[in-house]
Order: sequence, then structure tokens, then C-alpha cells
Amino acid sequence: MTIRSISFLCALCAFGFYLFTLAPTFGWGDNADLALRMVYAGDRSFVGTSRDYIFYRGVGSLFQLIPIGDAGTRANIMTAFFGAVTIGLVAFISGMITQQLFASAAAAVALMVSHTFWLMSVLAEVYTFNTALVFACYACVTLWWQREKMEYLVVAALFAGLTLLHHAMGLVLGATLVPLIFMRIRKVPIAGLIIVALVFIAASFPYWQQSISRLFAGQPFLRAMGLQNPSNGFFDVSPLREFGKFIAYASYNFLGIGFVLAGSGIFIAWQKKYWEMAPLIIWLLLFIFVGITASIPDKFNIYVLVYPVLAVSIGVGAASLHKKYLPVVLVLLGLLPPVGYIAAIETTKYLGVDVVGARPLPYRDNAWYFMWPAKRHDIGPRKYAEEALAAIEKNGVLIADYTLWRPLYFMQAVEQLRPDVQLVWEERLLWSGTVLHYIDSLPCNKAVYLATNMPPEYYQLADITKKYRVEPAGIVFKVARNCR
Repeated sequence: MTIRSISFLCALCAFGFYLFTLAPTFGWGDNADLALRMVYAGDRSFVGTSRDYIFYRGVGSLFQLIPIGDAGTRANIMTAFFGAVTIGLVAFISGMITQQLFASAAAAVALMVSHTFWLMSVLAEVYTFNTALVFACYACVTLWWQREKMEYLVVAALFAGLTLLHHAMGLVLGATLVPLIFMRIRKVPIAGLIIVALVFIAASFPYWQQSISRLFAGQPFLRAMGLQNPSNGFFDVSPLREFGKFIAYASYNFLGIGFVLAGSGIFIAWQKKYWEMAPLIIWLLLFIFVGITASIPDKFNIYVLVYPVLAVSIGVGAASLHKKYLPVVLVLLGLLPPVGYIAAIETTKYLGVDVVGARPLPYRDNAWYFMWPAKRHDIGPRKYAEEALAAIEKNGVLIADYTLWRPLYFMQAVEQLRPDVQLVWEERLLWSGTVLHYIDSLPCNKAVYLATNMPPEYYQLADITKKYRVEPAGIVFKVARNCR
């Protein structure tokens, strides 16, 4: 068996595994949003922003042709597909660096069951699409470094350009390649470098158009280029604390022997001068830096971009082990993390400790939802949206925060459920005033509901209840105004 064939087999197995554990319909918040925008162009909330994801949605429209499930199911299948592609590429890179088939298998298995990558491969998300493009580029760079054929570098430039077309982090990808290219600059013809640059620019041309337009419009450079660090004024940044959390996240993703092998793999790569890994290590360090300095609470989303690098490192570390240990190592890499996830969930539940800290939602057990990646039977978002819309009086108003608003909007826009209900995105109300002010502005004949009452501060409930009663109405909450 060759490295290419085992990498393909790993990708195929991963795709089957993710399909088996796939969410059966759309999810909460972003998961519903991405599926919605693949099939519905009426909502303009994120058009023209960094979250527009034109390239992602364009590819997603092809997956919407699959005659399976609803639009959410098909968006989830797309995520699973590119998660599997990433795993195949990680297996290929590990195998090419070490020239060992076991390294490919170890890297693939470790990444396949790593918590966050698994989670992001069974729900509609942009991360596996991104990692597939990034690691396709790195795979081509690895081939170029080993075989010194210019066509591999040209194809790498194509994938780097497509990464930038998807998201501004394609610039980061390009920057990670510079040291490796510089090391071999005398062997690269000028004409070849020009072709590489032209392919990169051509593949990402819409990005450059938009960025230059924003610069001429007077936007700050980093913002115009899409590189401005996301911020959250309610979150205190502490790099040392966040670095500790990154170690905790990484340990949870590669429970047991995987985390040890990742560290040893990085050391072995440095010791044996596996220069093909240099761009990957730079990528790893840059995104750890972004994660520990960003003022957003959901860091696990950022770190999923570095777990494929740790998986490659696991493959490199595993390749150094004695052959008699290899079957045991492979079993431990595949079984320890899932068993550890279940043990962690049951232990925290038994102790009554909330390690997730997420807001409560109907039909969602936060410990299982966030700590156990599989989503095979999760129909909570659809069930909530159906019941919530059914509870609203004719032509009523339903105010919902983003996490609940997107599943509700999906049901209304895509499946035409209760189009008479006026859905209001709660965060938009805060941009221009208060939730109470908006409720006061509505005619008396309009029944007004809140999508939930938890957490109270999301809906400024303390202010609302000073003036009105808020009472349960099925799964939602009615604002009893009694006005004339």
C-alpha cells in the first residue's frame, strides 16, 4: 500500500464516520445561518461582511443538490466531506514527511476523533472547508520540497489563493510559506515565482478587489484587509490564562497518548530537520497567538484550525516508535479520546460542576452538546423552532437572540412555516435603543413574545418586567402589555 492510497482510505473512513455521527438537521445560531444562506438569498444580514463566505456558500450550493434530508442536512454533509478531505491530507503530509504508512494512519485517527474537529465536522460550519484548502496547500508544498518540481508550488499557490478567497487568513497561510521558499530561493526560477504570484492573485482576485475598495473608502488597513482581531468588550483578555486554556483544550482533543506524541513529534521534526513542517509550525504558533490575545470567549473555534498540525505531529511522533507498539498505539489514539469525553461528561454531571458555562437552551443538554461531538440524534433546534412558531398568535412579534433567531428564521424562510410571524433579531434592537423601547413602539393589537427568558440580561428582562408581565406561552414567553 502506498502513502497516497492509505491517505485516501483514511479520508473515506473519516467520511463514513462523520456521516454516521452527523447532525440530522440544522443547528443553533451559525449552524442554521450557514445552511439558510446556501438556499435563501432574502436575508442580507451578513452580505458584504467578513462573514459573507461567498466562496463557501457557492460550493455549498452544489451540496444542496444532494437529494437527502433538508437544507441543514445537506450543509452538514458538506462539512463532513471537507473534514474527511482534511484528514486525508493530514495523513498524506505525515506519511510523506516520515515515509511511513503508520504515521499516516496515526495522524488520521488522532484528528478524526479529536473533540472539536469531530464536532465541527458534523454541523454546518466553515472550519473544515478552510482546513481542507489550507492543508491541500501544505500537501503541495511538501511535494514541492521533496521533489523540487515547480508545478507543485504553482498548485500550492492556487490553494492558497482559494483560501484567501474564502477568508483573510489566506494571507497568514501565504506568510507561513515565505521562510521555506526563501530557503530554496536560488533553486526557484524567477519566471516560476512570477507564475506562482500570478496564480495566487488570480485565485483570490475578488478578495483584492474588495480590500482595495475598502482602503480607498478610508477604512483602517487591518480592517480593510479583513485581519482585524475580533473583539468583545465584555471579555477580559489575559494571555497567560488563555494559554493555559489552550493547553487544556488541546489535551482534551488529544486525550492520553496523542498529546504526548504531538509534543514529541514537534521535537523530532526539529531534531531531524523536517523542513516541510516549518510552515505548519508557524501556522500553529500564529493561531495560538491569535487565540490567547483575542477578546472573544469562544476560543475553541479558533483552535480547531491548529489541530490538524498537532495531528501531523502525532504522526511524526508515532513513526519513531518501535513496530511492536504500533497496533496498541493506533487503538489508544482512536479509543481514549471518545471514552475520555464520556467520562468527563458523566463525572462533571455527578459532581454538579458546569465546565461548559454556556447559556441554557430548550432541548439542549449543554454538557453532552458541547463535550460529546456526535450529533446523530440532535433535532433540538428544529423541534424548538416548530414549537415556538406554533405558539405565536396570528401576526404576532417574536423577539429572539441570534442563537434562536437563525433556526426560527430558517423554518420561516426555507420551509415557509408561519410567515405571518414577525421575527426580530434582539441584538439589532440593542444597536439602536432597548428591547423595552421597541416593545413600547409596537401597536397594541400586536402580540409580543420573547424567544426565551434565559439568560435574563440577553433580553433586558429586568427593565421589561418593571412595566409588563412576562408569562410562559408554551415554549416561548408572552409580554402581557394590556395597553389600550
